[in-house]
Formats: sequence, structure tokens, C-alpha cells
Amino acid sequence: MVHHPLPAHSGRIAAPQVVTVHDVAFAGMRSHYSGAWRRLALRSYRRAAHAAAAVVCVSEATASEAADVLGADPGRIVVAPHGPGQVQRPATPRADRPEGPLVFIGDTEPRKNLTGLLAAYARYRAMATDPAPLVLVGAAAAAAGEPGVSGAPGPGRQELGRLLDGARALVHPSLHEGFGLPLVEAMALGVPVVAVGSAGVREVCADAALLVDADGLAEGMAAVAGDAQLRARLAARGWERAGRFSWRSSARDHVRAYRLAAGP
Repeated sequence: MVHHPLPAHSGRIAAPQVVTVHDVAFAGMRSHYSGAWRRLALRSYRRAAHAAAAVVCVSEATASEAADVLGADPGRIVVAPHGPGQVQRPATPRADRPEGPLVFIGDTEPRKNLTGLLAAYARYRAMATDPAPLVLVGAAAAAAGEPGVSGAPGPGRQELGRLLDGARALVHPSLHEGFGLPLVEAMALGVPVVAVGSAGVREVCADAALLVDADGLAEGMAAVAGDAQLRARLAARGWERAGRFSWRSSARDHVRAYRLAAGP
């Protein structure tokens, strides 16, 4: 058996093949991708989804996209959510949240909405008496430099954990997510989350995050940054919610996919 971590398929392999679909954002967000790339990706993804013996999806939202957009057989789809990647969920949530910065973890891919985040942060600074700083973590750090905005371009695992654990909140402005690892990692540490409520984000966070529309991000940041009681509630809910996600559970779901692909 061969497992492709992306929608790919080889006609030269006789063994059953399994593919993973993380998201199909390019299909619906036309303005964020070139037409040529979208057509190539859609053709490749559809071919792989049709030919695979099993299709692993990281969320129910992605499973719906795989069936509706790629034409994957719902009977061959197995949902296998991720677990926290680089942080260890503590045995109990942190009792006190620091008055640290707002943190964004991500890259500059247009759907991650970094431009929208920076515009929203500027509006938040204008409305706040004592605005929290914003730290851009990862490739997005290259966009730092506006008032209140700093960057952490390449943190290792320990540094990422430290940045998250000291954050006032994680801000997740992405317009489309198949899953959203930073969300689960933040919640696992008891870090409050404010996020744009796309389908994948709503599925992962449920009521454990402050979910807003893209044009309400500034107000969301203001609400979380300025209200310690709200942060405490979100932190507690997030820590509990994160307990539902683990790589052990994901591994069990993958075994189900492999058994499905192998057949009777």
C-alpha cells in the first residue's frame, strides 16, 4: 500500500493507494490563485481522488469539499483530524493568562489573510487605549515593521511553545482552513483564540474560540485583548477542546483508511 500525503496517484503502482486531502481552497478562492494553477490542481486532485482506494480528509469540512468539488466517493472517505503538532498539552490549563502580545502563526499565502490582519490590527490600535503588540511568527515575519508589529521568522519547537504560552491570544485571520494546526496548538496550551470563522475553523474550535467575520477582526482583537474574563473563559474552553485531538486518534483513523483501501 502507498499513502500519498497530498492528492497524487501513480499508474505504475499496483498496490492500493491512499491520498490525503488537506483542503480544496483553490477551488473556491479564485482571486487568490492563478487560473492556470487552479486548472492544473483541480485536474490533478480530481484524478487522484477518483483513483484512490481511500481518501483521508483532515476534517468533515474538507471531506465535504472532497466529495462535492473533487468527486470523491463518500464511502471511500475517512476523516482523520490532526493532533497538536509542536506543543504538549499540560495536565491542567494555566490559571493566569499573561498580558503578552497577540500572536499570528503562518505564512504569506493570500488565503491566510495577512494583509487583512495588518489592516485590522491598525484599526484595533486606533480604537484601543493600551493596544497589545502583535508578533508575526513564521514566514509572515517578513511583513513586520508597522507600529506595534514585530516578527519571529523561524522559531524552533521550544521557542514556538514559549511564544504561544506567553501570548495574550492567538489571532487566526485565515479565510479558509482545512484544519488549522495553530488553533489546536494554541488551545492545547490554554491560549485564547480569535479567528475568522471559516467552516474548518468552526469545526475545530466550536465554542472554544471567539469566531468573527473577516471584517470584524479588529473588534475581535479588541474584545479579547481588553477583557481578562473573556480570555479566561476562552482559555479554559480551548484547553478542554484541544483534548479531543491527538495523533494517537489520528493514527487510529489512518488505520481505518488503510483497511478500507486494502479491501476484504
